[in-house]
Amino acid sequence: MHTERQRIRTVFLLASGSIFLISGIVGLLWLSTAHNNKSFGTVFASFSVIAGTYFLLDTYLLKRSKETKRLREHS
Repeated sequence: MHTERQRIRTVFLLASGSIFLISGIVGLLWLSTAHNNKSFGTVFASFSVIAGTYFLLDTYLLKRSKETKRLREHS
């Protein structure tokens, strides 16, 4: 049960992080081509990139800690 919850959390964080990161980058690129750098969209896209990076980093650290824990159990 516990590992199933971790798997669901990992998939959710990975999907959310990818969506936020891609939409943020696309938003920033679109705003830079429209030469509209001082708008609410720029702030929203920047926070989206930061949130996506955070979610993907959290997923990476979760997987890494799980692998480290598994290696310690087998030693």
